[in-house]
Amino acid sequence: EEDARRAAKEEQVLRLKREKEAMAAAGAEAAVVAKELVAGGLKGKELLAAAKEKGASVKGSALLGEVLSVQGSNEALAGLGWMAGKEYGMALLGLLRANAEDQKEAVYAVQRVVEERGYPKVPKEGGDSLLEKLFHGLYGADVLDENAFTGWRDDDREEGNKRKAVVQTTPWFQWLETAEEEEEEEEEEEIEELNNI
Repeated sequence: EEDARRAAKEEQVLRLKREKEAMAAAGAEAAVVAKELVAGGLKGKELLAAAKEKGASVKGSALLGEVLSVQGSNEALAGLGWMAGKEYGMALLGLLRANAEDQKEAVYAVQRVVEERGYPKVPKEGGDSLLEKLFHGLYGADVLDENAFTGWRDDDREEGNKRKAVVQTTPWFQWLETAEEEEEEEEEEEIEELNNI
């Protein structure tokens, strides 16, 4: 009986290792495809169509990471012009909106890019951190939803200097909680108004 348990445990460990390796390989393939798509110069509808043609080998998180990486300066990143629909926004929205797990991975992609740049502040943006500015932009444009951010924050996975990223975004998460409460109050008021008609 003990041998059977040990064998089952070993099999489970091997299965988890194979799954992790497969996920890493898929992530690497997605990064290569994203790099090719962005290097091809396509944007807007054309980029989204080309990405969809690639099928499962394209991940919105990989595309977001590549788009952020090719922005020349922190100011260009913080300016959020790359998020316009005719730029990369339409493709990002199209690839990320329906996939909660990929949205969380997209937050990790944002963290990696900002970490590579040294977690800078953006002087023209009132001294906010670049990470916080990107979180506001991606959330405000509905590219990533609240669950992606809270899922990233609450995830046990330690990648890079995630603690620094979480500390830098604490004010943003406080804002998010306040914004949610205000939205809920507004919805309740709207329902009450409709009921009084």
